[in-house]
Amino acid sequence: MIRKTKLEELRSTYPPGTRIVLDHMSDPQAPVPGMQGTVVAVDDNGQLLVNWDNGSSLSVILHTDDGVPLDRIHKIRTEEEAVTTLNHLGQHQEDQNA
Repeated sequence: MIRKTKLEELRSTYPPGTRIVLDHMSDPQAPVPGMQGTVVAVDDNGQLLVNWDNGSSLSVILHTDDGVPLDRIHKIRTEEEAVTTLNHLGQHQEDQNA
């Protein structure tokens, strides 16, 4: 069960309309890294409900119940920031494949 303070923090950090870009998701049905999406809400379990730009609506789980990091996203504020983040993710992916 998520603590109330953590839930409030998530809702403050990711209000509806927040644009994000995916870095990593553990779900086998996950969008590809670099996919952008819009936060619809944060549910009572602390999952980010996201409408991904590819039409998917898969939720993001940032941490397991015991605090272990799970999915990774980046909050983006401008299109320029999105491009910079995507370039960084692409370079990171290339480094891992080398």
